[in-house]
Amino acid sequence: MAHHLVIGATGMLAETARTFAREGHTVSAVARTKKNLIELVKQTQVDDGVINPVALDYTETNTLSDKLTEAIAILGPIDTAVCWIHKDAPQALVTVAAILQAQAAPCRFFHILSHNKGVEKADSSITEAKNISYRTITLGYKVEGAARRWLTDDEISWGILEAIYENRIETVIGQID
Repeated sequence: MAHHLVIGATGMLAETARTFAREGHTVSAVARTKKNLIELVKQTQVDDGVINPVALDYTETNTLSDKLTEAIAILGPIDTAVCWIHKDAPQALVTVAAILQAQAAPCRFFHILSHNKGVEKADSSITEAKNISYRTITLGYKVEGAARRWLTDDEISWGILEAIYENRIETVIGQID
């Protein structure tokens, strides 16, 4: 099966990572907290796929580069990347894209964006890179009655999976202004 990368895999993207594992895929799951990654591995041990836990702070781009390069060498090229990288770490996004561009196989790169952070734009070195099909998924909110609320983790994960399965170039989950 395919090798997927999920950055931010133990928070709102945990169900995305678990679903990939249930489908029999290998998932390189990146998160800062090793304890949460261990729990994610435990939750998927009965699935056909494998979670490769990668504990690191993605702002440490040298470590990020080394760990992703190692994962690709051991587990094969990454088919799909789902990246929740905050805009205060733009070099992390560039680092991930450079690693994916260097691999032999093409990769779909789903960049998760938050509507309340302003318009986030990826560098053209990512959006126009060979071997990378760049996609965006913007997270909005839900309206219930007269009130707005944040999306739940499950709403986010299922919206992301739908965008991946349908191979959408741009997706909005929920509503945005």
